[in-house]
Amino acid sequence: MCALSVGAAKLSPRIVVLSDLHVVEPALSQSITIAKGERKLLKHSAELFDLAIEQVLEEAPCMLLVTGDLTDRGDIASHRYVAAQLARVKATGTQVLVIPGNHDISNEVSKEQFAQLYSDFGYDSAIRDDNSLSYVCEPSKGVVVLAIDSNGDSSAAVRWAAGQAAQCKGKNVIAMMHHHLVPHFVQESMVMPTSVVGLSQSSCDALVDAGVKLVLTGHTHIHDAAVGYNSERTDSIIDVCTAALAAYPHYYRVLTLKGKKVVDDETRVVSDAYSEESRRLLENALPALVQGFGRKYWDKAQNLVSGNPLVQRMFVEGLDWDKVSALIDTHLTPALTEVYLVTSRGNEPEQDTDKLKKDLNEGILAVIQGVVRPQFREAAAELFAAAIKVQLMPIVNSMLNDTNPPSYTPVDDLKFTATKK
Repeated sequence: MCALSVGAAKLSPRIVVLSDLHVVEPALSQSITIAKGERKLLKHSAELFDLAIEQVLEEAPCMLLVTGDLTDRGDIASHRYVAAQLARVKATGTQVLVIPGNHDISNEVSKEQFAQLYSDFGYDSAIRDDNSLSYVCEPSKGVVVLAIDSNGDSSAAVRWAAGQAAQCKGKNVIAMMHHHLVPHFVQESMVMPTSVVGLSQSSCDALVDAGVKLVLTGHTHIHDAAVGYNSERTDSIIDVCTAALAAYPHYYRVLTLKGKKVVDDETRVVSDAYSEESRRLLENALPALVQGFGRKYWDKAQNLVSGNPLVQRMFVEGLDWDKVSALIDTHLTPALTEVYLVTSRGNEPEQDTDKLKKDLNEGILAVIQGVVRPQFREAAAELFAAAIKVQLMPIVNSMLNDTNPPSYTPVDDLKFTATKK
Protein backbone atom coordinates (compact mmCIF):
# COMPACT_ATOMS: atom_id res chain seq x y z
CA MET A 1 0.00 0.00 0.00
CA CYS A 2 1.13 3.56 -0.60
CA ALA A 3 2.84 5.24 2.34
CA LEU A 4 2.54 8.73 3.78
CA SER A 5 4.68 11.21 1.86
CA VAL A 6 7.87 12.80 3.16
CA GLY A 7 7.09 16.02 4.98
CA ALA A 8 3.63 14.87 6.05
CA ALA A 9 4.46 15.50 9.72
CA LYS A 10 3.95 19.21 9.00
CA LEU A 11 0.46 18.59 7.67
CA SER A 12 -2.79 18.96 9.61
CA PRO A 13 -4.77 15.84 10.61
CA ARG A 14 -7.45 16.75 8.10
CA ILE A 15 -8.92 15.29 4.93
CA VAL A 16 -10.27 17.58 2.22
CA VAL A 17 -12.99 16.05 0.03
CA LEU A 18 -13.76 17.49 -3.41
CA SER A 19 -16.37 16.11 -5.78
CA ASP A 20 -17.71 16.74 -9.26
CA LEU A 21 -15.11 19.23 -10.41
CA HIS A 22 -16.36 18.96 -14.01
CA VAL A 23 -13.29 20.81 -15.18
CA VAL A 24 -13.16 22.06 -18.76
CA GLU A 25 -9.63 23.13 -19.68
CA PRO A 26 -9.57 26.98 -19.79
CA ALA A 27 -8.85 27.34 -23.53
CA LEU A 28 -11.62 24.85 -24.36
CA SER A 29 -14.09 26.51 -21.99
CA GLN A 30 -14.11 29.71 -24.06
CA SER A 31 -15.82 27.98 -26.98
CA ILE A 32 -18.05 25.65 -25.00
CA THR A 33 -21.75 25.57 -25.87
CA ILE A 34 -23.97 25.39 -22.81
CA ALA A 35 -26.74 22.84 -23.33
CA LYS A 36 -30.31 23.59 -22.30
CA GLY A 37 -30.84 22.40 -18.74
CA GLU A 38 -27.13 22.57 -17.84
CA ARG A 39 -26.70 23.01 -14.07
CA LYS A 40 -22.90 23.31 -13.94
CA LEU A 41 -20.92 26.52 -14.30
CA LEU A 42 -18.67 24.97 -16.93
CA LYS A 43 -17.12 28.18 -18.25
CA HIS A 44 -15.76 28.86 -14.78
CA SER A 45 -15.08 25.24 -13.75
CA ALA A 46 -11.30 25.56 -14.08
CA GLU A 47 -11.33 28.82 -12.12
CA LEU A 48 -13.34 27.21 -9.32
CA PHE A 49 -10.97 24.25 -9.27
CA ASP A 50 -7.95 26.58 -9.15
CA LEU A 51 -9.45 28.40 -6.17
CA ALA A 52 -10.10 25.10 -4.42
CA ILE A 53 -6.50 24.03 -4.99
CA GLU A 54 -5.23 27.27 -3.44
CA GLN A 55 -7.45 26.67 -0.40
CA VAL A 56 -6.24 23.09 -0.11
CA LEU A 57 -2.63 24.27 -0.20
CA GLU A 58 -3.41 26.73 2.58
CA GLU A 59 -5.23 24.04 4.58
CA ALA A 60 -2.26 21.63 4.22
CA PRO A 61 -4.32 18.50 4.92
CA CYS A 62 -2.81 15.04 5.23
CA MET A 63 -5.13 13.86 2.44
CA LEU A 64 -7.09 15.22 -0.52
CA LEU A 65 -9.77 12.84 -1.79
CA VAL A 66 -11.61 13.52 -5.06
CA THR A 67 -14.77 11.45 -5.54
CA GLY A 68 -15.11 11.50 -9.32
CA ASP A 69 -16.13 13.62 -12.30
CA LEU A 70 -12.77 15.34 -12.37
CA THR A 71 -13.62 16.56 -15.88
CA ASP A 72 -16.88 17.24 -17.68
CA ARG A 73 -16.12 15.88 -21.15
CA GLY A 74 -13.47 13.26 -20.38
CA ASP A 75 -11.04 14.96 -22.79
CA ILE A 76 -7.28 14.59 -22.48
CA ALA A 77 -6.59 18.34 -22.16
CA SER A 78 -8.91 18.74 -19.18
CA HIS A 79 -7.55 15.61 -17.48
CA ARG A 80 -4.00 16.88 -17.89
CA TYR A 81 -5.03 20.24 -16.43
CA VAL A 82 -6.55 18.55 -13.37
CA ALA A 83 -3.56 16.24 -12.90
CA ALA A 84 -1.13 19.17 -13.06
CA GLN A 85 -2.99 21.04 -10.33
CA LEU A 86 -3.23 17.95 -8.14
CA ALA A 87 0.52 17.50 -8.54
CA ARG A 88 1.02 20.89 -6.86
CA VAL A 89 -0.82 19.58 -3.79
CA LYS A 90 1.05 16.28 -3.74
CA ALA A 91 4.37 18.12 -3.93
CA THR A 92 3.67 19.61 -0.47
CA GLY A 93 3.37 16.14 1.09
CA THR A 94 -0.42 15.81 1.00
CA GLN A 95 -1.59 12.41 -0.20
CA VAL A 96 -3.94 12.90 -3.19
CA LEU A 97 -6.30 10.09 -4.17
CA VAL A 98 -8.87 10.12 -6.98
CA ILE A 99 -11.50 7.87 -8.51
CA PRO A 100 -13.32 8.28 -11.84
CA GLY A 101 -16.89 9.47 -12.22
CA ASN A 102 -19.28 8.85 -15.07
CA HIS A 103 -17.88 11.89 -16.96
CA ASP A 104 -14.22 10.88 -16.86
CA ILE A 105 -13.85 7.95 -19.25
CA SER A 106 -14.43 8.69 -22.94
CA ASN A 107 -13.37 7.79 -26.47
CA GLU A 108 -10.44 10.13 -25.86
CA VAL A 109 -9.42 8.76 -22.44
CA SER A 110 -9.74 5.03 -21.76
CA LYS A 111 -9.65 3.35 -18.36
CA GLU A 112 -6.01 2.45 -18.89
CA GLN A 113 -5.15 6.04 -19.83
CA PHE A 114 -7.04 7.36 -16.80
CA ALA A 115 -4.93 5.16 -14.52
CA GLN A 116 -1.77 6.41 -16.23
CA LEU A 117 -2.78 10.08 -16.02
CA TYR A 118 -3.50 9.72 -12.30
CA SER A 119 -0.77 7.21 -11.48
CA ASP A 120 0.57 9.53 -8.76
CA PHE A 121 -2.86 9.88 -7.19
CA GLY A 122 -3.64 6.34 -6.10
CA TYR A 123 -3.11 4.30 -9.23
CA ASP A 124 0.51 3.46 -8.43
CA SER A 125 -0.91 1.60 -5.43
CA ALA A 126 0.31 -1.96 -4.95
CA ILE A 127 -3.24 -3.29 -4.62
CA ARG A 128 -5.46 -2.79 -7.68
CA ASP A 129 -8.65 -4.51 -8.81
CA ASP A 130 -8.11 -6.38 -12.08
CA ASN A 131 -11.67 -5.69 -13.27
CA SER A 132 -12.19 -2.00 -12.47
CA LEU A 133 -10.40 1.22 -11.59
CA SER A 134 -10.70 0.39 -7.89
CA TYR A 135 -7.71 0.25 -5.56
CA VAL A 136 -6.85 0.21 -1.86
CA CYS A 137 -4.29 2.47 -0.23
CA GLU A 138 -2.98 3.23 3.26
CA PRO A 139 -1.98 6.89 2.90
CA SER A 140 -1.55 7.36 6.64
CA LYS A 141 -0.61 4.76 9.22
CA GLY A 142 -3.78 3.10 10.46
CA VAL A 143 -6.01 4.86 7.88
CA VAL A 144 -6.97 2.86 4.80
CA VAL A 145 -8.82 4.28 1.79
CA LEU A 146 -10.95 2.02 -0.38
CA ALA A 147 -11.18 3.79 -3.74
CA ILE A 148 -14.12 2.10 -5.47
CA ASP A 149 -14.87 2.50 -9.17
CA SER A 150 -18.68 2.63 -9.15
CA ASN A 151 -18.98 2.86 -12.94
CA GLY A 152 -19.94 -0.34 -14.75
CA ASP A 153 -20.40 -3.37 -12.48
CA SER A 154 -20.39 -1.39 -9.25
CA SER A 155 -21.56 -4.30 -7.07
CA ALA A 156 -18.56 -6.40 -8.14
CA ALA A 157 -16.22 -3.49 -7.38
CA VAL A 158 -17.78 -3.06 -3.94
CA ARG A 159 -17.40 -6.78 -3.21
CA TRP A 160 -13.73 -6.59 -4.16
CA ALA A 161 -13.23 -3.55 -1.92
CA ALA A 162 -15.07 -5.21 0.97
CA GLY A 163 -12.73 -8.19 0.67
CA GLN A 164 -9.77 -5.82 1.00
CA ALA A 165 -11.36 -4.04 3.97
CA ALA A 166 -11.88 -7.33 5.79
CA GLN A 167 -8.09 -7.69 5.89
CA CYS A 168 -7.66 -4.32 7.61
CA LYS A 169 -9.06 -5.11 11.07
CA GLY A 170 -8.09 -2.54 13.68
CA LYS A 171 -7.61 0.21 11.12
CA ASN A 172 -9.88 3.09 10.16
CA VAL A 173 -11.18 2.16 6.70
CA ILE A 174 -12.75 4.96 4.65
CA ALA A 175 -14.44 4.12 1.36
CA MET A 176 -14.97 6.54 -1.50
CA MET A 177 -16.94 6.10 -4.70
CA HIS A 178 -18.69 8.39 -7.16
CA HIS A 179 -22.28 7.09 -6.90
CA HIS A 180 -24.33 6.76 -3.72
CA LEU A 181 -24.11 3.52 -1.76
CA VAL A 182 -27.64 4.00 -0.38
CA PRO A 183 -30.54 6.30 -1.41
CA HIS A 184 -30.41 9.74 0.17
CA PHE A 185 -34.15 10.33 -0.22
CA VAL A 186 -37.30 8.43 -1.12
CA GLN A 187 -37.47 7.31 -4.78
CA GLU A 188 -34.04 8.79 -5.54
CA SER A 189 -33.47 6.34 -8.38
CA MET A 190 -36.61 7.64 -10.11
CA VAL A 191 -35.88 11.34 -9.58
CA MET A 192 -32.17 10.91 -10.31
CA PRO A 193 -31.80 7.70 -12.35
CA THR A 194 -28.55 5.75 -11.93
CA SER A 195 -27.57 7.77 -8.85
CA VAL A 196 -27.29 4.75 -6.54
CA VAL A 197 -24.96 1.79 -7.07
CA GLY A 198 -26.37 -1.47 -8.36
CA LEU A 199 -27.58 -4.00 -5.77
CA SER A 200 -27.49 -1.26 -3.17
CA GLN A 201 -28.52 -3.37 -0.17
CA SER A 202 -26.07 -6.21 -0.82
CA SER A 203 -23.33 -3.65 -1.49
CA CYS A 204 -24.16 -1.97 1.81
CA ASP A 205 -24.11 -5.35 3.57
CA ALA A 206 -20.67 -6.15 2.15
CA LEU A 207 -19.07 -2.91 3.37
CA VAL A 208 -20.79 -2.93 6.77
CA ASP A 209 -19.85 -6.58 7.37
CA ALA A 210 -16.24 -5.69 6.50
CA GLY A 211 -16.27 -3.02 9.22
CA VAL A 212 -16.47 0.09 7.03
CA LYS A 213 -18.27 2.96 8.78
CA LEU A 214 -17.88 5.80 6.28
CA VAL A 215 -18.23 6.09 2.50
CA LEU A 216 -17.64 9.38 0.68
CA THR A 217 -19.71 9.91 -2.49
CA GLY A 218 -20.78 12.57 -5.01
CA HIS A 219 -22.53 12.49 -8.40
CA THR A 220 -25.91 14.01 -7.48
CA HIS A 221 -24.52 17.49 -6.63
CA ILE A 222 -26.33 17.53 -3.27
CA HIS A 223 -24.62 18.04 0.09
CA ASP A 224 -26.02 15.33 2.32
CA ALA A 225 -25.35 12.47 4.71
CA ALA A 226 -27.50 9.33 4.86
CA VAL A 227 -27.57 6.20 7.01
CA GLY A 228 -27.34 2.76 5.43
CA TYR A 229 -28.10 -0.34 7.50
CA ASN A 230 -27.13 -3.93 6.91
CA SER A 231 -30.02 -6.31 6.14
CA GLU A 232 -30.32 -7.35 9.80
CA ARG A 233 -30.33 -3.68 10.86
CA THR A 234 -27.71 -4.44 13.51
CA ASP A 235 -25.01 -2.11 12.17
CA SER A 236 -24.71 0.87 9.85
CA ILE A 237 -22.57 2.97 7.56
CA ILE A 238 -22.76 6.69 6.79
CA ASP A 239 -22.89 7.71 3.12
CA VAL A 240 -21.59 11.29 2.96
CA CYS A 241 -22.25 12.99 -0.38
CA THR A 242 -20.27 16.13 -1.20
CA ALA A 243 -21.84 18.75 -3.46
CA ALA A 244 -20.38 19.61 -6.87
CA LEU A 245 -17.50 22.07 -6.86
CA ALA A 246 -18.62 23.27 -10.32
CA ALA A 247 -22.26 23.89 -9.38
CA TYR A 248 -24.26 25.83 -6.80
CA PRO A 249 -23.48 26.09 -3.89
CA HIS A 250 -19.79 25.26 -4.69
CA TYR A 251 -19.14 23.33 -1.48
CA TYR A 252 -16.39 21.00 -0.40
CA ARG A 253 -15.72 19.18 2.87
CA VAL A 254 -12.96 19.12 5.45
CA LEU A 255 -12.90 16.05 7.71
CA THR A 256 -10.79 15.93 10.86
CA LEU A 257 -8.93 12.80 11.92
CA LYS A 258 -8.26 12.01 15.56
CA GLY A 259 -6.22 8.88 15.84
CA LYS A 260 -8.06 6.37 13.67
CA LYS A 261 -11.42 8.15 13.69
CA VAL A 262 -13.09 10.96 11.75
CA VAL A 263 -14.34 13.23 14.50
CA ASP A 264 -15.61 16.30 12.67
CA ASP A 265 -16.85 17.55 9.31
CA GLU A 266 -16.83 21.14 8.11
CA THR A 267 -18.44 22.49 4.97
CA ARG A 268 -16.56 25.16 3.05
CA VAL A 269 -17.64 27.35 0.14
CA VAL A 270 -14.89 27.62 -2.43
CA SER A 271 -16.13 31.09 -3.46
CA ASP A 272 -19.27 33.21 -3.07
CA ALA A 273 -18.35 35.18 -6.20
CA TYR A 274 -19.98 32.62 -8.49
CA SER A 275 -23.03 31.78 -6.36
CA GLU A 276 -25.48 34.22 -7.91
CA GLU A 277 -24.63 33.16 -11.47
CA SER A 278 -24.67 29.44 -10.67
CA ARG A 279 -27.94 29.72 -8.75
CA ARG A 280 -29.57 31.42 -11.75
CA LEU A 281 -28.24 28.66 -13.97
CA LEU A 282 -29.73 26.06 -11.65
CA GLU A 283 -33.06 27.88 -11.46
CA ASN A 284 -33.20 28.02 -15.26
CA ALA A 285 -32.38 24.30 -15.52
CA LEU A 286 -34.87 23.01 -12.97
CA PRO A 287 -38.08 23.63 -14.98
CA ALA A 288 -36.97 21.06 -17.56
CA LEU A 289 -36.32 18.50 -14.80
CA VAL A 290 -39.68 19.23 -13.18
CA GLN A 291 -41.40 18.94 -16.56
CA GLY A 292 -39.79 15.55 -17.16
CA PHE A 293 -40.93 14.34 -13.75
CA GLY A 294 -44.46 15.72 -14.30
CA ARG A 295 -44.73 14.20 -17.75
CA LYS A 296 -44.22 10.70 -16.32
CA TYR A 297 -47.21 11.14 -14.04
CA TRP A 298 -49.29 12.82 -16.75
CA ASP A 299 -48.83 9.85 -19.06
CA LYS A 300 -49.82 7.47 -16.27
CA ALA A 301 -52.88 9.58 -15.45
CA GLN A 302 -53.97 9.66 -19.09
CA ASN A 303 -53.84 5.88 -19.30
CA LEU A 304 -56.04 5.59 -16.21
CA VAL A 305 -58.52 8.25 -17.33
CA SER A 306 -58.86 6.95 -20.90
CA GLY A 307 -60.61 3.82 -19.67
CA ASN A 308 -63.13 5.66 -17.50
CA PRO A 309 -65.69 7.86 -19.33
CA LEU A 310 -67.08 9.21 -16.05
CA VAL A 311 -63.70 10.52 -14.96
CA GLN A 312 -63.00 11.86 -18.47
CA ARG A 313 -66.06 14.13 -18.23
CA MET A 314 -64.60 15.77 -15.12
CA PHE A 315 -61.70 17.29 -17.08
CA VAL A 316 -61.87 20.36 -19.30
CA GLU A 317 -62.09 19.82 -23.05
CA GLY A 318 -58.97 20.06 -25.15
CA LEU A 319 -56.75 19.28 -22.22
CA ASP A 320 -53.22 18.40 -23.39
CA TRP A 321 -49.71 18.27 -22.00
CA ASP A 322 -48.86 21.84 -23.06
CA LYS A 323 -51.68 23.21 -20.92
CA VAL A 324 -50.77 20.98 -17.97
CA SER A 325 -47.08 21.89 -18.20
CA ALA A 326 -47.95 25.58 -18.16
CA LEU A 327 -49.94 25.04 -14.95
CA ILE A 328 -47.02 23.14 -13.42
CA ASP A 329 -44.60 25.92 -14.36
CA THR A 330 -46.84 28.49 -12.68
CA HIS A 331 -47.89 26.66 -9.54
CA LEU A 332 -45.26 24.00 -8.78
CA THR A 333 -41.90 24.66 -10.45
CA PRO A 334 -40.84 27.62 -8.24
CA ALA A 335 -41.40 25.63 -5.03
CA LEU A 336 -39.82 22.44 -6.40
CA THR A 337 -36.80 24.46 -7.52
CA GLU A 338 -36.42 25.75 -3.98
CA VAL A 339 -36.66 22.16 -2.67
CA TYR A 340 -33.69 21.23 -4.84
CA LEU A 341 -31.74 24.30 -3.70
CA VAL A 342 -32.41 23.47 -0.05
CA THR A 343 -31.26 19.88 -0.60
CA SER A 344 -28.15 21.06 -2.44
CA ARG A 345 -27.12 23.18 0.53
CA GLY A 346 -27.61 20.36 3.07
CA ASN A 347 -28.64 20.45 6.75
CA GLU A 348 -32.26 20.76 5.73
CA PRO A 349 -33.78 20.61 9.26
CA GLU A 350 -31.90 23.81 10.12
CA GLN A 351 -33.85 25.64 7.42
CA ASP A 352 -37.48 26.72 7.79
CA THR A 353 -39.33 24.68 5.16
CA ASP A 354 -42.89 24.78 6.53
CA LYS A 355 -43.97 27.51 4.10
CA LEU A 356 -42.31 25.63 1.24
CA LYS A 357 -44.33 22.49 2.04
CA LYS A 358 -47.49 24.59 2.27
CA ASP A 359 -46.75 26.21 -1.11
CA LEU A 360 -46.33 22.78 -2.69
CA ASN A 361 -49.63 21.50 -1.31
CA GLU A 362 -51.41 24.61 -2.52
CA GLY A 363 -49.65 24.36 -5.89
CA ILE A 364 -50.81 20.79 -6.41
CA LEU A 365 -54.39 21.82 -5.69
CA ALA A 366 -54.11 24.79 -8.09
CA VAL A 367 -52.88 22.52 -10.92
CA ILE A 368 -55.83 20.17 -10.39
CA GLN A 369 -58.28 23.05 -10.28
CA GLY A 370 -56.86 24.19 -13.61
CA VAL A 371 -57.65 20.89 -15.35
CA VAL A 372 -61.02 19.97 -13.79
CA ARG A 373 -64.34 21.40 -15.03
CA PRO A 374 -65.77 24.08 -12.69
CA GLN A 375 -68.78 21.99 -11.65
CA PHE A 376 -66.51 19.16 -10.48
CA ARG A 377 -63.80 21.18 -8.79
CA GLU A 378 -65.14 21.06 -5.25
CA ALA A 379 -65.76 17.32 -5.34
CA ALA A 380 -62.88 16.13 -7.51
CA ALA A 381 -60.04 18.57 -6.89
CA GLU A 382 -59.19 17.30 -3.42
CA LEU A 383 -59.46 13.70 -4.58
CA PHE A 384 -57.09 14.14 -7.53
CA ALA A 385 -54.78 16.39 -5.52
CA ALA A 386 -54.54 13.70 -2.85
CA ALA A 387 -53.52 11.16 -5.51
CA ILE A 388 -50.68 13.45 -6.65
CA LYS A 389 -49.59 14.20 -3.08
CA VAL A 390 -49.27 10.48 -2.38
CA GLN A 391 -46.68 10.32 -5.18
CA LEU A 392 -44.90 13.65 -4.77
CA MET A 393 -44.92 14.65 -1.10
CA PRO A 394 -43.07 11.58 0.29
CA ILE A 395 -40.16 12.53 -1.99
CA VAL A 396 -40.33 16.20 -0.98
CA ASN A 397 -40.71 15.44 2.74
CA SER A 398 -37.80 13.00 2.59
CA MET A 399 -35.63 15.73 1.06
CA LEU A 400 -36.74 18.53 3.37
CA ASN A 401 -36.77 16.43 6.56
CA ASP A 402 -33.34 15.03 5.65
CA THR A 403 -34.40 11.39 5.90
CA ASN A 404 -33.58 8.48 3.66
CA PRO A 405 -35.39 5.15 3.06
CA PRO A 406 -33.08 2.82 5.01
CA SER A 407 -33.26 4.85 8.22
CA TYR A 408 -35.92 7.57 8.19
CA THR A 409 -33.64 9.25 10.72
CA PRO A 410 -32.29 12.76 10.04
CA VAL A 411 -28.50 12.94 9.83
CA ASP A 412 -26.81 16.23 10.65
CA ASP A 413 -24.36 16.59 7.76
CA LEU A 414 -21.91 18.49 9.94
CA LYS A 415 -21.96 16.07 12.88
CA PHE A 416 -22.50 12.72 11.22
CA THR A 417 -21.69 9.56 13.17
CA ALA A 418 -22.24 5.92 12.33
CA THR A 419 -24.95 4.40 14.51
CA LYS A 420 -26.10 1.00 15.67
CA LYS A 421 -29.73 0.02 15.97
